[in-house]
Amino acid sequence: MIPIRYRQQLPSYWYDNEVARLHLVSTEEEILFQKYKIKELGNQYLLPYATFGLDIWDWIYFGDKRNGTVEERREEIRKKNIAKANFTLDTLYVLGRMAGDLKRVTEDFTNKEIIFEFSGYRSINLMQLAVDFEKIRPVHVLKEKIIASSHGGITFTSGPTKFYETQKRDCGAFFSGGEKDLC
Repeated sequence: MIPIRYRQQLPSYWYDNEVARLHLVSTEEEILFQKYKIKELGNQYLLPYATFGLDIWDWIYFGDKRNGTVEERREEIRKKNIAKANFTLDTLYVLGRMAGDLKRVTEDFTNKEIIFEFSGYRSINLMQLAVDFEKIRPVHVLKEKIIASSHGGITFTSGPTKFYETQKRDCGAFFSGGEKDLC
């Protein structure tokens, strides 16, 4: 039997033709396979999905093929890409979102600081944020300040010594400025 979607376009004497059915079914499978291949090739231009296309990414950013696992190579390319990024609020938002659940980024002009505010619902990768920020930090910005509104504990991983400021809030406590975003 010919599949129903093809019956509308064929005369009725073709409905029981076994050769035509095999032809239409195999052609449909080949078309789906080719669509999958095209999608897979397109994904090689997107860094999070690239596998065999990482050789081209390596050549673009480093000039030669790099060794390592796929994840390590993607991370090296990501770091190199961030190092070339302009110091804009959009770039800072991207850095913050990669590190954790970012609420907002503000710039304190008087203290020459960039303030990242995170919600404490997800883990925050402070080491990655600090390293990425230092790569793109211009000279006139002294440091980054990280504020995490935590509803639990914050886990710190080992790395270069750096001090981070956090605010631990107790549910139901009174804070000047209102009780928004406490719990």
